[in-house]
Amino acid sequence: MKINEVISFCLKTARQHHFRLYCEIRENARLTKTLGRVRYLDGELECIEFSKSFLASATDESVIEVILHELAHAFVFLENDGYHDGHGPLFKAMCARLGTSNDGAVAKNLKYKDGAENEERYKYNIYCGCCGKLVGNRTRACSITREPEYFISNCCQAPLKVIQNW
Repeated sequence: MKINEVISFCLKTARQHHFRLYCEIRENARLTKTLGRVRYLDGELECIEFSKSFLASATDESVIEVILHELAHAFVFLENDGYHDGHGPLFKAMCARLGTSNDGAVAKNLKYKDGAENEERYKYNIYCGCCGKLVGNRTRACSITREPEYFISNCCQAPLKVIQNW
């Protein structure tokens, strides 16, 4: 789903539920583990951000679930004079009002266009250079991902091979 479609969906949903979203809605290429987030600044809604890689790779149904999850956070904040409830009872009630069961365990039920599950989504996958077995994952660059030739796998004692997913 493209960001302009996400923005349209957010604004339409806000209107349907009698909320006025006055914050920026944007994608963020730096979000790798977080699928979406609401940012607050000085008692105001600053923005709602979505992971650029998630928007590009997830199914539309999964993207909508994450959008509704983040909108529930924003709407609780707007409805309760700047109070944000985390994943507490107000948040769960708002999720029910929006028609989503995505009230905290969002990452477990998502689907991707290539059929992969969310647990398989890492920026770096680390494989044994001999047998090809997956031996690790990383969400951020580190010494292993930068210089895999200096490390060996436990299975075959062979040099590692690193694949960057995005």
